[in-house]
Amino acid sequence: LPMLFCLLNLIAFLHLVQTAGAVRCFQCDNQYGSCNTGECTGMACIMIEAVTNQKKSVQKGCLQFIDRPRCLKADLMGVETVKCTCNSDFCNDDEQLIKNGLVRRLQNVASSTFNPERSKRTNLGAGLGIKVTTNYLLMLIFMCLFITGSFSLLVFNTVCIHASTLILITLVV
Repeated sequence: LPMLFCLLNLIAFLHLVQTAGAVRCFQCDNQYGSCNTGECTGMACIMIEAVTNQKKSVQKGCLQFIDRPRCLKADLMGVETVKCTCNSDFCNDDEQLIKNGLVRRLQNVASSTFNPERSKRTNLGAGLGIKVTTNYLLMLIFMCLFITGSFSLLVFNTVCIHASTLILITLVV
């Protein structure tokens, strides 16, 4: 009986520790604008807006890891994207994001005042002081494919050499 009591206390303590740093966030997906419905619990909240041809879609939800409050913007193949993270209850509400200075007014996000020079690069290196251009991304993808292909050839050659050696040993014996 004391063992069961200790086990129940441990489970209750772990539950409290797990939910102590948790925040509640809006969780929704809207292809026609904004949304502040649904609810989830996580370590941080996220909101992603994608604007293409003056049409905006919004996704909101929870992250299961801690991220600092910020917004990252990128132009991904003609789709202007804004990803905001925050870490207080329901901070991914539209008005809360604007109030905290994380995102501009929603009608401005869909405006056509984007910097044309800005649309030529992605912002994947934001926060690190790195500007990642399309050419760098293509070069990185090419290098990854080359390395993967080279590794595959090395593995294939190694397997063939070992198989040939085993066949020769079998034939000799």
